[in-house]
This record gives sequence, structure tokens and C-alpha cells, in this order.
Amino acid sequence: MKEIKPRIVKISLKSRLKLLLFLIAIPLTCMVLGILVMINNYSNSYNRMMANLKIANAYNMTFKQDMEYSMYRVMIGLIDTDKFKDGDIVEGMTQYATVVKNPFNMIDKARRDLGEKIERIPGSDEDIKIKGILSCMDSLEKAVDRMIDNSKRAGTYDENNSIWENDIQGLCSLIQEYINQYIYYETINMERLQQELETHTRQIVYGFMVLLVAVLLVGIFLSAMITKTVTKPINNLKMTAERLGQGDLQARAELGGLEEINVLARTFNRMSSEIAALMEKTKTEQQNLRVAEFKLLQAQINPHSSIIRWIRSYGWRKTGTMKRWWR
Repeated sequence: MKEIKPRIVKISLKSRLKLLLFLIAIPLTCMVLGILVMINNYSNSYNRMMANLKIANAYNMTFKQDMEYSMYRVMIGLIDTDKFKDGDIVEGMTQYATVVKNPFNMIDKARRDLGEKIERIPGSDEDIKIKGILSCMDSLEKAVDRMIDNSKRAGTYDENNSIWENDIQGLCSLIQEYINQYIYYETINMERLQQELETHTRQIVYGFMVLLVAVLLVGIFLSAMITKTVTKPINNLKMTAERLGQGDLQARAELGGLEEINVLARTFNRMSSEIAALMEKTKTEQQNLRVAEFKLLQAQINPHSSIIRWIRSYGWRKTGTMKRWWR
């Protein structure tokens, strides 16, 4: 039964090096991309929180003071509220002039900034506080509208004073309290984000170290295998060449899985076959030449041998003439 030899998969050295590079580069690239994505996500979350805190802090510092000052001037009747239609009211012509801000513009701007610009998760503590602020803004707008309407009529000072003490100051204080609570929850979120970042960073560092060790081990193993697939056929080719140099014309190089070495091996085997055929041809020609030389020498010797046999046969030695000639 004919023995079935295992089929050798022939892969070029270039392909093997590409495979080695692929197995090393792809895991490291994925890890680096994962780290970059994580950093980008945390950076976006951090920037969002900082932007939210910046807006909230701005209103925490100025809104209550500006609103109470504007409505106090309205309550004591020192400004003409009709001028609010043109925006803020500037009292004075110098650089030290007092600015009485338009309360309606302040409320509208606060609604846009706190209600639209601040990003929040629905149902979260931050979302609840923002909704509380917006609800207070609605009530504050109604109180401001009543006070301004009353300021246009005589005898409404007591009512405006009550609105000022109970509604304006109370709502501004409540809004500031909501803002402080929002800032508190957002700060907790930032601390939680920082802790998550530290935890994930440690996990990624450990994972990266493990992956790096694994990639290095795989790379070393594959490098050793590729080196072996190169050096072993070359040593085999070297030993075959030495055998051929020592006169073993049957020496042939073995084919392996490396295509570049197989090209050299096939070329070497073809050269060995041609040398063996040439040697055999030369040997045959030398044998034929010796046979031809022997026949030629035999042909040169044979005529003298025939004459001697003839003389001996007919007895020419007995005749005088032959005797004298012989002598």
C-alpha cells in the first residue's frame, strides 16, 4: 500500500513575518484604542460636569443679589419700571453708575441656561433640583409681574412690601438653596467619576501588563518558530552541499514549508542531478575511449603476431636464406 505523505503547507517568509506583526500589533492596538476611548468618555463627562457647575455657580453668586436689588428699587419707587422694556436701567452717567437689571430678562436667561444648557439625566437628583429651580422661576416671574403692576398705581406700597418679603426674597433664597443642592450632587458625581476613573485605570493597567506579557510570549514563540523554519532548511542545504562535495552524487536537499528555501533546494537538486548526469556521461565516455584505445593497440599488434605464426607454421627457419635472415 502506498504511503501517504502529509501535505506541507508552503508559506513564504514574508507572510510569516506579516502574521507575526499582525498577532503582536492587533492586540496592542486594540488595547490602546480602548484606553483612548475610555479617556475620551471620562473627559467628555468631566467637561460636561464642569460646564454645568460653571453655569450653576454663576447663578449662585449673582442671581439672588441682582434680583433682590432690582425689585427693592421697584418696591421703594425709585425707578420707572417702563424703562425695563428697553432692557437694564442704568442710573448715572459715570463709570460708577448703578445698573438695575431687568428682572424678566434675568428670569428668561436663567430658564435657558439652567433648563436647556445644563445636561442632566432625567429622574436624577440633579434633574429634580433643576426642575425645582424652574418651578421657582415661574412663581418668581408672577411675583415680579404683580409688583411692577402695583408700582404703577398709588397706595400699593404695603402690598409690594409683602411681595418683596414673602415672595421675592423667599423665592430667591429657595432658588439659591436649590442651586447649592444641585452643586452638591454634581460634586458627588465628579468624585464618583474620579473614583471610577482610578478603578478602571488600575484595571486597564493590570490588563495591559497581562496582555503585554502574553503578546511578548507569543512573539518570542513565533519568532523562535520562524527562525527555526529558516535555519533548519539552510543547515540541511549546507549538509547536502557538503555531501555532494565529498562525492555523494545522490545527495538531495529536502523541501520544507518555507517557499524561499524551497526555491534554493529545488535549484540545488536540479544542479546535483545535472552534475550526476554529467559525471555518468564522462565516465561512459572514458570507458568507451579506453576500449577504443585497446582495440587500436590490438590492431597494431595483431599483424606482427600473424607473420610469426606463419613462419613457424611453414618452417622458414630451416632454409638457409631464412637462417641468414634470421641471424
